[in-house]
Amino acid sequence: MPEIERLFRRLRALLKRGELEREMDEELRAHVEMERAELARNGLSPDEAGRQALVAFGGVERFKEEGREARGFPWLEDLAQDVRYALRGLARTPGFTLAVVVTLALAIGANATMFGIVDRLLLRAPEHVRDAGRVRRAYSVHTSPEAPPEVRSLFGYVTYADLRVGAAGLSGVAAYSYREIGSGRGADARQLRAAHATWDFFALLGAEPAAGRFFRADEDRPPFGERVAVLDHGYWRRQYGGDPGVIGRQIDLRGVGYTVVGVAPPGFTGAELRPVDVWLPMSVARTDSGWATTRTSQWLSVIVRLGPSVGAERAGAAATLVHRRAMAGVPPEDRARIELLPISRSAAGEERSEASVSRWLVGVAAIVLLVACANVANLLLARATKRRREVAVRLALGAGRLRLVRLLLTESLVLALAGGVAALAVAYWGGRCWCARSCFPTSRSAAGR
Repeated sequence: MPEIERLFRRLRALLKRGELEREMDEELRAHVEMERAELARNGLSPDEAGRQALVAFGGVERFKEEGREARGFPWLEDLAQDVRYALRGLARTPGFTLAVVVTLALAIGANATMFGIVDRLLLRAPEHVRDAGRVRRAYSVHTSPEAPPEVRSLFGYVTYADLRVGAAGLSGVAAYSYREIGSGRGADARQLRAAHATWDFFALLGAEPAAGRFFRADEDRPPFGERVAVLDHGYWRRQYGGDPGVIGRQIDLRGVGYTVVGVAPPGFTGAELRPVDVWLPMSVARTDSGWATTRTSQWLSVIVRLGPSVGAERAGAAATLVHRRAMAGVPPEDRARIELLPISRSAAGEERSEASVSRWLVGVAAIVLLVACANVANLLLARATKRRREVAVRLALGAGRLRLVRLLLTESLVLALAGGVAALAVAYWGGRCWCARSCFPTSRSAAGR
């Protein structure tokens, strides 16, 4: 308890410093006055009695300093004093301060933006993908003695159906395909980025609707399913102002009415970083009746979720066996090996070109940061050379070397903090611009057509 009371007294002294300073001045003045009166009664003149009283106390300022150290947080008060001095010093040299802050902001902001790009392209899974490490994309690898292996990412609907039923080690299989479709008529006509997906696509990724629901299995029965639609969250906000009343309303797609049953969560792009305005059932993607049974038409991307404690190689071997059994009646070159690779790969199963470019950008940004640090160090060195006389005067007046070092470090920290805050603004602006122009380059144009 005494420690807690002492802490509260110190906090009170810190928060009510002016009031306590006045109380201490009054108390010391009262003691000095009592001593002066006592000396005056002993026959000294008023001036001499006052001088002797001050000498008897050994210096009022010393007692004040001891009182401040005993009742408060001296190190915190010293730090605040150093910060105030640093701010005043930097305000006297606005050109130097602006140069350092802008240099740090651009260098740190560029590096943060580049890391955000790499994080988006290489490290982070698409939004709303649960346990992304267990989600893989299926690729067919075609080999022949005369040519290098050919990797393809498209399959027929039959392959999806066979894998969903017969592949061991997979807890889920889904398929999807992208296309552009027309919406509206006359002056309101525009092109929308659509994605056709099987009914189990959203459940496999682990996404939850922001409003309404996703389409059900009975609405996605080949060859012809129900005309229902799930709107992208961004498109819903742009086109309908986020009105929840759009659920149940019909929208015109390709001259046919589709009933809106739900809205996708914010930022959801499926298994790829590709913008989508509307999600439709796979069963309404084709108008011919044989698309669900033909084994030669390959137009779907297939994703799978690995089962618990099942590796990608083992699951790929099981999927290959099912695929080859299903393709027994077609030419041998179509009976390929199936590999399950991360969903961050390109259509050819390789690392996306954006990821390779981003690595070079990170290297360039790191070099820019080193150059910026060197420039800031040179600026600080030139400033220190100009302040040699100031430092010498302070040392001559009795300032300790440790105190001067702490003061200069505080000034450097204030500059670094200002540069860091400015860098946050640069990184935020750079990240938003990159996402708007690189990730979703046609979002506004598509919405406005």
